[in-house]
Amino acid sequence: GDVQAQRIDAGNNPIIVGLGAKVVGDLYGSEIIVYGKVKGNCYGKKSIYLGDKAEVDGDLHSKYIDIEPTSYLSGRLIKK
Repeated sequence: GDVQAQRIDAGNNPIIVGLGAKVVGDLYGSEIIVYGKVKGNCYGKKSIYLGDKAEVDGDLHSKYIDIEPTSYLSGRLIKK
């Protein structure tokens, strides 16, 4: 489905954006896993993963960032 919020904070839990889902807003969680579309920054305490058809328009902030070659990113990679 589609979600729009200024900030989505899962605390120490993961956030998964499924295939076909669209999220507008910044994501905060232990792990951010994206298969759908995100317009906003992603903050993963442990890691961020962009799957095959993921599309992210925003910056990725995490210690570990894994991006599949067929995904799309318009933003910066910021290692923390």
